Amino acid sequence: MKQPLLVLMFALLIAVPNLGSAVPQVPAGHPGTTNTPPGHPNIPSTPPGHPETNPMGPELAPAGDPADYPEYVKSIESIVNAAFEAISGPRGQERDWEKYRQLFFKDARLYSVRVVHTTSIVGGLTVEEFIKAESNYLKGSGYFEKPLNMKIEQFSNIASVRSVYEVRHRAEEEMPYLRGIYNIQLVNAGGRWWILNMLWQTEDPRNPIPEEYLK
Repeated sequence: MKQPLLVLMFALLIAVPNLGSAVPQVPAGHPGTTNTPPGHPNIPSTPPGHPETNPMGPELAPAGDPADYPEYVKSIESIVNAAFEAISGPRGQERDWEKYRQLFFKDARLYSVRVVHTTSIVGGLTVEEFIKAESNYLKGSGYFEKPLNMKIEQFSNIASVRSVYEVRHRAEEEMPYLRGIYNIQLVNAGGRWWILNMLWQTEDPRNPIPEEYLK
């Protein structure tokens, strides 16, 4: 009896490692697997609170009580309108630069594009550089800028706005003397909206605003 018993035990030892083969196995890379490879975007590579958790550096939005924010920074449309209003006014009037500063996220930039022949000339300024460059011109001339329309695209706390704008020397003038298009990026942080960047180009005879953008 000993020999058949030994044979049976030996057979069981061989079979046991293969018992799992009868259980369905999730193939590598299947969405149901839990062994996500290192570096996968869904898995933090550094522990929470580690300086490298945010590769962009420290948070830039200043702390504040949302209750203290003006109404014009609490929606996308209103903050874009506020940007137009702050730089608009009659000749001789100082523009509301303090209001203008409040609209922008730290390190925001403003880019203007003009086309010379077929070459794009791009100028980029910080908010303070823009104020320094434009304050005398705007105070010395009647300048009323307003949006003709806005196309807003938003996902959660980020948004972009494409707006056709018109400029008049006086608010009551029927026809604008200048038109162009703004592309504006925004972020919602700290309970309010901020303008991250502004990019614009005025139309010219070679580059008129497309009709579909005017609707």
